[in-house]
Amino acid sequence: MASLKKRISAVFPELCLREDLPYRELTTLGVGTVLPLMAEPADDRQLQRLLKLLNSGNIPFFVF
Repeated sequence: MASLKKRISAVFPELCLREDLPYRELTTLGVGTVLPLMAEPADDRQLQRLLKLLNSGNIPFFVF
């Protein structure tokens, strides 16, 4: 996951990326495993650019 984080950070240095984030911090039930990498785009344009990067690299993602 570290190489993916570096790849994304190289294109989006301003993007907030968090690693090994427990799902319990994100859900109201407070349960779940660990999210390997989470990106928090600042706006819809940044999200659009990020999704294009992920799609072009065939990188699986889930919009949470």
